[in-house]
Amino acid sequence: MTPRLIHANSLDGAWWPRSIDLIKELPPLLLAVSKRIGRIRGVLLNQDEWLPTPVDWTPPGNHRVRIGWYGHQEAHMAVLIGDSAKRVDLLVIPTGSDAPNAFAAMALAITMGNTMTGPEALRAAALSSRLSGQQVSNDSGGANAPVSN
Repeated sequence: MTPRLIHANSLDGAWWPRSIDLIKELPPLLLAVSKRIGRIRGVLLNQDEWLPTPVDWTPPGNHRVRIGWYGHQEAHMAVLIGDSAKRVDLLVIPTGSDAPNAFAAMALAITMGNTMTGPEALRAAALSSRLSGQQVSNDSGGANAPVSN
């Protein structure tokens, strides 16, 4: 998460769940975010990105948290709503992401003053990772490459 939660940011941080099973993935996220903003009352998610979850499910160790499933919720986003209308917008890193892309996307998401949407951050991170990979391969050849006979 960003050092400070400010409304100027589009993203307040990132979440890289290891599966699409919300019953396994949500409780640790709720615990981590509640340490920053207090009690979490609701979570908004894109229903197309998760396994079906029972409507009346309550995460273990938590009070009742309302989970909103919206088909129109922006892809790759999780919105957590706490007491006093505190809100945290997180980029959801797709579970199949490779580490360089995931870490690049997380870095973008925690940059103060970011204005990217979730999909924009993922595209920018993928481009950044590809460019970094090209730089490494370009550095291994060319004018500074060892010459053999």
